[in-house]
Amino acid sequence: MESLKGQIFNKLFLSDSTPTYDEIADNLGIKRTQVVKEAVDGFRNNPDNRNVLGDIKRLKGLFNNKRKIYKNEFKFRSFEEFYRWYKNTYNDLGGACKYCGTPEGDIKKLVVDLSKSKRAVTRGRHLEIERRNSSSDNNEYSPDNCTLCCYICNNAKSDIFQNEQDFITIGAAIGEKVKGMLLKNV
Repeated sequence: MESLKGQIFNKLFLSDSTPTYDEIADNLGIKRTQVVKEAVDGFRNNPDNRNVLGDIKRLKGLFNNKRKIYKNEFKFRSFEEFYRWYKNTYNDLGGACKYCGTPEGDIKKLVVDLSKSKRAVTRGRHLEIERRNSSSDNNEYSPDNCTLCCYICNNAKSDIFQNEQDFITIGAAIGEKVKGMLLKNV
């Protein structure tokens, strides 16, 4: 059974809607003061949770954007399912691009370094959602058909390479090039 703190966290931050403290208290059969204490003291005022809450906010924006744009092709049933898929996939990949293997932190550094001399970069600081297979018979954003990759690989693969296997060699070459660029910028 999940802890009370975990239940409050899920309802407060991972639900598709934004429930009130009263709604959470009613749903869990506890007092509103308990919900407020956990939400404020346990999550919002805890410096260790700031990155987690920032990630949740960013991922919720990504979830809502994808769901809006890809209505029928977007198969994640809830934000909680999407969030857990993202975090599990990120951990499984060791925080690195599926195709080139470059860690997210290195891609972020490269993007920031390049943006100093070019237009402001709006993408590229985090791993992006990529459909493994984008053929017409399987063009959906679903837990089974998605992975995480860097901005560079996501743009290069686009829909030209409809199957992830077709892109593996290219992804490896991109990884080598990115490593060289990072060494040059050190």
